[in-house]
Amino acid sequence: MLVKLEEKFFNPTAETGLGLRAHFNDGFADSLEYLFSVCNEAIAVDEARVAALLSRLRSASREKPYLYALHFKLIEALQAEDTASAEAVIETMLNQAPAETGIDVVALGSQSCGWDTHLVTSYFCEEDSLFEYVEPDPADAVRNAANLSAAMTDLRAFAPELAAEIDALVTGVILAKGIQVAGDEPGEFESVTALRAFGAVLFNAESTASRLQCAVSLIHEHAHLVLFAHSPNEGVVSNSRDERYVSPLRSDARPVEGIFHQSFVLARMIYGMDRLRNWDAASQYQRDFANEFIAHNVPRFNDAAETLHEHARFTPQGLEALGSSEAYMATLG
Repeated sequence: MLVKLEEKFFNPTAETGLGLRAHFNDGFADSLEYLFSVCNEAIAVDEARVAALLSRLRSASREKPYLYALHFKLIEALQAEDTASAEAVIETMLNQAPAETGIDVVALGSQSCGWDTHLVTSYFCEEDSLFEYVEPDPADAVRNAANLSAAMTDLRAFAPELAAEIDALVTGVILAKGIQVAGDEPGEFESVTALRAFGAVLFNAESTASRLQCAVSLIHEHAHLVLFAHSPNEGVVSNSRDERYVSPLRSDARPVEGIFHQSFVLARMIYGMDRLRNWDAASQYQRDFANEFIAHNVPRFNDAAETLHEHARFTPQGLEALGSSEAYMATLG
């Protein structure tokens, strides 16, 4: 069943990216304003600097992942009633400048970016995480930094509207080595995003991915950020995480929200590959890669959408996101 909604949300543009960041920043600023008001009871908060930060956020400023991660660090300090730590976090937050133009690609542990990559990376780890992340071999980091830079150059050529939206939402890529710490079977760490480290992509520094595969990974992870920004508080479904189903996108039973994210992300990757195969300057290899990707994954998306329509309890934001991605997929024939 195709949900009849506008395609505007799904189709990426620089304006869509700015709108998504504005929406995310507004909610983030509201949360910070509340936290600062709570802190005022025990900490002398500089109200002028706080007002400047909140005003900046509400103007859709492009921020470093570090600022968003510090927000959660502040929550942790307040919950622990650790006033000294809370005061230090607030001071660090108020000292942060907006992100500069472009995507900062840094190795975990690097000091060159001016923010704590270890803190940001800690928010990619959940209780059920398969991996912990450590500093990479410098040569691996240099190689993949070059591939990621080349991938963005390619995206700006064959999918400029998508690249513009990525630039609006992705501000940092952290290169790390993954060490598996859970699971009975070998797992794979390619790349990952996290709501609490919004704007960052954690990328496997040991990856042997080509520049084209790196472009696909950037599209993939950016699509997760689109959903985070679109629905940061409510989520896209109201199903419990304990409610799991098998979908064509994974061999194991997954929470419904996971299936939703995977389906939307897959549709965005198909979008990118459709732009690639229709790019006048595409090589035969690139067209073959894109055509094979689309042929393989359109049926998988359709099957996953059926699973969602059968089992998902959509939030309004989730219904809009799925409907817009289905509307786009229907245009492929």
